[in-house]
Amino acid sequence: MESDLTRDDIARFRGLNMAHGFFKSIVKNQIDRDEYHKVMEERRREVQQKMNEERLATLRPNQNRSQQIGEKKLYIPPHLRDSVNKANQVANNERKLYIPPHLRDNHSPQPIVKPKNDRGNCSAIISEVEENNLREKIRNRLKGRMEDIDNITVPKSNSEAVGSSEPLFMLNMKDMDGNSVEVAVMNTDNAARLAKELGRKYGFNDDQCRMLRLTLDHELEKRLSRVEAVQQ
Repeated sequence: MESDLTRDDIARFRGLNMAHGFFKSIVKNQIDRDEYHKVMEERRREVQQKMNEERLATLRPNQNRSQQIGEKKLYIPPHLRDSVNKANQVANNERKLYIPPHLRDNHSPQPIVKPKNDRGNCSAIISEVEENNLREKIRNRLKGRMEDIDNITVPKSNSEAVGSSEPLFMLNMKDMDGNSVEVAVMNTDNAARLAKELGRKYGFNDDQCRMLRLTLDHELEKRLSRVEAVQQ
């Protein structure tokens, strides 16, 4: 009886239509998750690399200065400088990596074996061309969303204007409940940052924040140009 049930199960499994939309939706959701994690990991590495570069740029002048001060503290006679430099070089090389004597002969870099691209059961449900096109569309969509977030999230130091903060105009808009809201826009406000703050306060979505930012950009540029023309 068990063998008959097993054969029946296998027969039913083989009779499944793998091209059915249900199976395709499962594969597409999995590809969507995979590409999301890949894009987020790439984004994390880019941000981490940028932060490390900025930190090194700020630390490098202090390190060079400390090295110069350290070199001035120690005086080495001319006839001993060559031997001291050689000893320091040997010590630095040994400090990098120590290998026990009984392992030095066997210590050799192992070749890196790259894993094969195993598509699993995707080939039975969607073609490779369809999968590649789907992955590219998903990546482009995710990167487009990140660019919109970057445009809204701008550094504060790059957007502040020099001078006193004064009201420039009143912005009339409606919140999510349809109530009228008036916001005083200052001459030192940044359109992207102000749109982000208002979006958080009143619960606007990404499209509404983007339209608000464009409106603020237009109004600020128009009114600031008038002020500059009057001052000239």
